[in-house]
Amino acid sequence: MDKTTKALLFDKLSFSMRPCALRAEIRTLLIEHGGTFSREINDNMIRLTENKSFKQGVHIDFIYDSIKQGVLLKLADYTLPQYALKETSNIITVDAAKVVLHVVNMSQKKMMLLFNM
Repeated sequence: MDKTTKALLFDKLSFSMRPCALRAEIRTLLIEHGGTFSREINDNMIRLTENKSFKQGVHIDFIYDSIKQGVLLKLADYTLPQYALKETSNIITVDAAKVVLHVVNMSQKKMMLLFNM
């Protein structure tokens, strides 16, 4: 990613985030990529969070993924609580009586779980 793209990725976007261990890192990334970061909270700001259990806000994966892909991704895809639910949507519930667990390759300290239905 060249400097022009890097500088404009979050151009004209304002972010805030509650104090946490990742706040300084996120602040630096936002400023490096053209965004603004403030301690003040208002309705025009994007409120970031690192905690997927929160009921509102935008998860910080939005920042990391946008930078990684070099494009501004859709905020809606990272908005809580829907973003947290997306990760569990591929879980399949089955009748435990029909599942047989096989442990394979134990001698190599690798475990492969095979489910027979």
